Amino acid sequence: MRVTTNLMAAAMFFAAVSPAAPETLYNLERKETGLREYYCQATFELTSQQASRFADINGFFYVFVGNEQVGRSKGASFRFDEGVKSASATFETPNAPCDDIDGYVFVVGACMEGRRFADRNECAATIGTGRLIKETRGR
Repeated sequence: MRVTTNLMAAAMFFAAVSPAAPETLYNLERKETGLREYYCQATFELTSQQASRFADINGFFYVFVGNEQVGRSKGASFRFDEGVKSASATFETPNAPCDDIDGYVFVVGACMEGRRFADRNECAATIGTGRLIKETRGR
């Protein structure tokens, strides 16, 4: 009994001092794809569960076919006006095999909280991913 009590106390201590897991505030989904000249275009929507914490989330995507990276998109921004919960952006990847892409990794390049820059890793950690988006990360 004493060992169990000590283990429970240790577990409660570590839970109290461990950093909390970031709360998922946003959901990132691919909405549509298409071709423009030699660019594979993909439109993504970033939706906040409440009024957006960030005014602007800028980044790019690495695109994959299976486990092979086949391209990197140009950068674009999701811009949230005050009170707006959803923003769309189109990312273009040159010479990517558009019909074969089956995975994306979103890389946050810059994140604005109000008029100041926020930590990119913290920003990326608040974005939940759907089926095609393998992960999000700060640069």
